[in-house]
Amino acid sequence: MNKYKFEFNIKEGCVFCNIYSKQKHKILYEDKLCFAFYDKKKKSSKEHILVCPITHIKNPHTVVESEIPLLLHIENVAQALLKKMFPGDKYR
Repeated sequence: MNKYKFEFNIKEGCVFCNIYSKQKHKILYEDKLCFAFYDKKKKSSKEHILVCPITHIKNPHTVVESEIPLLLHIENVAQALLKKMFPGDKYR
């Protein structure tokens, strides 16, 4: 258990849980709150990286106030990861 009291529970049929539990080779970054991996669906960018929480959030409309620190952590991880992997590049 981490300080945010989020627990990772594998949900059968969840694409992200499958990557996290069965495809560790795809993971670029991992900590107690989130993990990041290359998404194979590159559309309009040369790379596409997803950073996912280890807890399930159904959609943006279901986020509760106690999850805001988690979302801020994910944003910080994404920015740090991109700066490290692609210094000087632009991203969104």
